[in-house]
Amino acid sequence: MLGKRMREARNALGLSQSALAEGICSRSYIDPILQV
Repeated sequence: MLGKRMREARNALGLSQSALAEGICSRSYIDPILQV
């Protein structure tokens, strides 16, 4: 559920996974969350 909401928000803002993770963590940490 969280992953789905994050994915929808990321897509609505036109952000890549790398842009979403920038300054927080690496993209490799974001990817598994968005896949749930």
